[in-house]
Amino acid sequence: EPWSFGPEVEKKVREMIKARYRLLPYLYSVLYESTVSGMPVARSLAIPYTFDPKVYWWKYQNEYLFGPDLLVAPVSCDQEAARVYLPAGTWYRQSTGEKYSGPAEVTVDAPLSDLPVFVRGGAILPMQSDIEHTGQKPSPVIELHVYNGPHTNSFVYYEDDGLTYACEQGAFFRRSVTFDPSVRTLLLSAAEGSHPSRFTSIRLVLHDFPDILSIRTDGADRSLKLKSGTEKTVEFPWTREAMTLTY
Repeated sequence: EPWSFGPEVEKKVREMIKARYRLLPYLYSVLYESTVSGMPVARSLAIPYTFDPKVYWWKYQNEYLFGPDLLVAPVSCDQEAARVYLPAGTWYRQSTGEKYSGPAEVTVDAPLSDLPVFVRGGAILPMQSDIEHTGQKPSPVIELHVYNGPHTNSFVYYEDDGLTYACEQGAFFRRSVTFDPSVRTLLLSAAEGSHPSRFTSIRLVLHDFPDILSIRTDGADRSLKLKSGTEKTVEFPWTREAMTLTY
């Protein structure tokens, strides 16, 4: 079997594919952005980093942004490592949370089960639970991953029924999420549209916020739980009302 890599690798690849479904809320929102602005989902680094000469180098020509905040460095199946260029800013390896400061050329591990994907500092990534296929319902908890960074960033979260054109009559769920490190605030706008969200609660996952022990929302302090060495989480209801979270 020419495409057989052994049971352990195949198991890891299947887990990786299943985990990629966790990004569906991010992808669906980015597809909505594309219909509104015309910005491609997979976009050249030359769009946000026009005056960085290294994004035009032939050895980095296959790198691209998946949406506004994920940098993907494609590799062939026989590679075990990859040379990656990270433009100016803070970047995190999505799978490990390892932090990098750009601009930088870095060599990273690239096994078949862990392709090089990096998250821009300041990114806001909505994610869901693992599913086997797109017809399966995720858990009612949406995860909102926020990666620490020095600059303000916003993301428009979007849902609709995914089946009909009812969104054209206002049957959608849309809200903006803004991360502003200068005032240590995360702002969720009030939801627009008549479509109910498929989620009922939110798990906020903060990446690389070492000095944060609690977050304040609705006049109450909520303690953060340590998920890993660089991740902290807190859960609260996912409602249609605007929410201001301070840390």
